[in-house]
Amino acid sequence: MTPIHRPQFQMSGVLPRLNKFWKNEGGAAAVAVGIMSPVIIGGMALGGETGYWYYTQRKLQHAADVAAHAAGVRKRAGESGVPLRTAATQVAAASGFLPVMVDADPDPAVTQPVATNLTINNPPQTGSFIGNTKTVEVVLTETKPRLLSSIFSNEAVEIKARAVVRLDGGSPACVVALSETKPKAVEVSGNTSVTLNDCSIAANSVQPDAYYMPNSTADLTADCISTVGGSSIKDPSSGLLELKVCESVQENAPPVADPYADVPEPVITGCDESDKVVSGLVETERTDPINGPIKIFCSGIEVEANTTAEFKPGLYVITGGELKVNNNATLKATGATFFFANNTIASISGSAVLDLTAPTTGMFAGLVFYGASCEDAPTECGEVFKITGNSSTTSIKGAIYLPGSTIEFLGGTNASSSCLQIIADKVTFTGNSEIEMGAACAGTGTKTVLIGEVVKLVE
Repeated sequence: MTPIHRPQFQMSGVLPRLNKFWKNEGGAAAVAVGIMSPVIIGGMALGGETGYWYYTQRKLQHAADVAAHAAGVRKRAGESGVPLRTAATQVAAASGFLPVMVDADPDPAVTQPVATNLTINNPPQTGSFIGNTKTVEVVLTETKPRLLSSIFSNEAVEIKARAVVRLDGGSPACVVALSETKPKAVEVSGNTSVTLNDCSIAANSVQPDAYYMPNSTADLTADCISTVGGSSIKDPSSGLLELKVCESVQENAPPVADPYADVPEPVITGCDESDKVVSGLVETERTDPINGPIKIFCSGIEVEANTTAEFKPGLYVITGGELKVNNNATLKATGATFFFANNTIASISGSAVLDLTAPTTGMFAGLVFYGASCEDAPTECGEVFKITGNSSTTSIKGAIYLPGSTIEFLGGTNASSSCLQIIADKVTFTGNSEIEMGAACAGTGTKTVLIGEVVKLVE
């Protein structure tokens, strides 16, 4: 039998070669790179992911800034709540923000969907302007899934941006025409002379003659004139127009907010007085839980000739007919508001005297005359407030607020007041009237109307 020869493993030759390979340093870099490559690549990827987060936050901050500005513009126009949120959401989305929309109500027809990752607060709830009603806060959030960083955490990354805007500046307006469509919303014509001390005129109409001053000898002195539309001023009237603050009429300006838009119209029930002729002391008939002290005149109010009718504090509703003060009659009241409804008109003429001061507190604070807005039935809104015929309004302190009506100063009207606001659908000064009024209304209960406010980013 031939013997089988097996190869012998010579340890004596292998060990020296392994030892030599072990001590060879020529491939150390490759080995180190191979070992560290996952760490290096992971670090670079994590750095890129972090950079993406910062980039997203920067874009989100821009969206928050422009969204807050948009909400501030709507705030300046007198809006609140849903319009502010809608404006902020639309502008933010146009800037790259990804709103997460849900229905605010189970029935989508009831309310519009809202973005759950957009918060708007007026006033702000955080920061340096907590409680400041002239500021608007917008907070945007976006959630991004983790990529490589998921080896450290499974939680998504929430990116947040916040911006706050504030309404700054502005000068008071004491004559405001609220109509958005009527021509000649504010008219100064004839031989009238209007002097506004430290206050301005504002017209919300989009018409090219929103402020109208035709060829006449009328003159006007005011701080500024602001119109959403344009102005029509013809010679020689332009030489009789003096603006103390603005160099010219501020056309294409933003509309001013209606300062009394949130004042509820009185709830009218029954009739307290059918006889319209009054003189002497007049008191409220009753007190109800909504309007407070109230008296309702169903046939108008006429102050008897050559007498004085003094109205005690409270609300006086005129649901038909007219408020008539003429033939040397005097209408006097302190803390009283006169409300016009159902096409009631007012006629002040014949050397009549008005000595009126608005209530300084309560639901109707600041309002001397208040007219129905007629939003529900605009075709039936015919209230016209006329002051004419050598009448005198030397001591009205407060606001004439007729959002659905026209106020006209005609004939030889002589009106003077250090605190008088005229806010109506349309305002006309004409004839030989002479009007001097101002906005020194501290402590009278009136609300300030500002033109020229600037929306400024403050946080």
